[in-house]
Amino acid sequence: MKKGFTLVELLAVIVIISLLSVLAYDGILKKGNELKDLSNARYRELLKTSAKMYVNAKSDVQMKLKAGQTIKISYKELQEAGYLSEDLKNLNNSNVDVNSSCIQVEYKYNDYSYIYTLVNCN
Repeated sequence: MKKGFTLVELLAVIVIISLLSVLAYDGILKKGNELKDLSNARYRELLKTSAKMYVNAKSDVQMKLKAGQTIKISYKELQEAGYLSEDLKNLNNSNVDVNSSCIQVEYKYNDYSYIYTLVNCN
């Protein structure tokens, strides 16, 4: 009697390994996309926080906002003013672009607060 595997057994093992690798690959792609989305959310929050510091430091900007104007602060303005120290990388979200991203700031009179929204500068 010969020892070894039959062709059917080998094919079954190959099919099982193929299915497991496809499932693992899909899971890895999903996790990678989740991490990129999280990174882009942190990027947006960093821009908003930098814009808040910018507005709090500039009394002329605060006066414009309280006079009813809406202003846009660009990524480059924040970087030139020293509120962002290095270039940020946009990973996979085309809505967040370092070259055309701006923070739109509005003053809310009913609760005396500012609203910071990420918008396109163009």
